[in-house]
Amino acid sequence: MKGYKPFALTLILLLFLSFPAAGAERIVSLAPAVTEALFALGEGASVVGVTDFDVSPEEVLALPRVGGYLDPSLERILSLRPTLVVGTETFHGPLLERLATLVPRTLSLSLHRRLDDVEKALLALGGYLGKEAEARAPSGTGSTATWRLCGSALPSVSARGRPLCSSSSGPILSPLPEASTTSTT
Repeated sequence: MKGYKPFALTLILLLFLSFPAAGAERIVSLAPAVTEALFALGEGASVVGVTDFDVSPEEVLALPRVGGYLDPSLERILSLRPTLVVGTETFHGPLLERLATLVPRTLSLSLHRRLDDVEKALLALGGYLGKEAEARAPSGTGSTATWRLCGSALPSVSARGRPLCSSSSGPILSPLPEASTTSTT
């Protein structure tokens, strides 16, 4: 009987370590835009995995990578023991369907069809995470401002075509090199 106690204790310990603590969200983001939205909503500490293309905010640079935007690794995702995997309907639909049988929750957001989908996605993500107030925060400040700016194109602009919305912490275009002022005579 004595031989079973260490075995039982080891088994209990393994089971305890296999599951995230109750209430502790472990989120894997399958798109850089989703990652930025999670941080904008104050859920950055819950993000445990991102794509190879995530570079903003700076905190994501230290997070584990799950692969590319179009080809995330199912094995890498599962190794992070997520409680929630968030992706986009356009690119991650089949993967999220498969993951729905393997992780507690998945969420598919529509971000790539229309500009107003951006704000709708932020509100849907905020609602799903119980962060409705953060998702509805005034649009003039913080990280949610960028999302709202991109999602609220002027109707006159939208009516003429599909405007491009880009956000960057640095210049979008690099300055031209200085023209040479030396002359040869």
